[in-house]
Amino acid sequence: MCIRDSFINTSAPALISANDLYSLISSGDQTISVIDLRSTTDYAAGHIQGAINVTSTDLLNYYQSNNLQIKSKVILVCYTGQTLSLIHI
Repeated sequence: MCIRDSFINTSAPALISANDLYSLISSGDQTISVIDLRSTTDYAAGHIQGAINVTSTDLLNYYQSNNLQIKSKVILVCYTGQTLSLIHI
């Protein structure tokens, strides 16, 4: 084991670039779910193709009731990342 592996949490959520997400969506990858945590007004004004609008307070319920743990990639979208930094599933 490399010493740096002791300091890097590889199970922590990862960032994905807009280009990489676009590639996943364009490829038809069925193992991803995109959840948009922005306001309904901003979501209605424009969102990522296939994204579902869920409030951060409803996220855990949505995650569990839609069995998202079987998806290999759950992409969370917000304004700047501040909301996402407060979420722990």
